[in-house]
Amino acid sequence: MTERAAYLALSRIGGKRRLQARQLLAELSSARAVCARLGLPDSERELERALGRPGRLVIPTDPEYPPFLAQLDDYPLALFLRGLPLPAQPLVAVVGSRMATPYGLSVAERLGRDLARSGVSVVSGMARGVDTAAHRGALRYP
Repeated sequence: MTERAAYLALSRIGGKRRLQARQLLAELSSARAVCARLGLPDSERELERALGRPGRLVIPTDPEYPPFLAQLDDYPLALFLRGLPLPAQPLVAVVGSRMATPYGLSVAERLGRDLARSGVSVVSGMARGVDTAAHRGALRYP
C-alpha cells in the first residue's frame, strides 16, 4: 500500500480507532506502518477511484497541505481539493440555512464582506442561502 492510500484509509476511520491511529502516526511517522499495525485493508483501489474524480488528493506530507490545518490536534489526514490551492491566510466557513430569512441573508452577506476586508477567506460547501450570501459579500469587497 502506498503512503497516499494509507493516509486515505486512515482518514476514513473514526471513534477510538481514530485516536489510536493518530497516536501511532505520531510514533511511527508512517501511515503505511499505522495501517499495518491496525490491520487496515489495502486501499489502493479506493485511492484509484478517488483520483479519478475531479480535483486532487492532498495529504499532510504534501507541500500543498495547508500549514494552518497541520496545527490542529485533529487535522484532516486527507483533503480533496478542487480549484486553486488553499491560501495561507486564515479561512472561515460560513454555513447556514438554505431557506434563510431576508435578515439572515443580509447578515451573512455583511459578515462575508467584513471577513474579506479583514484578510480572511470565506469557504463553504456553496449551498444556496446563507453560504451563497456570505460568498457574495466576500466577492463584493473591493
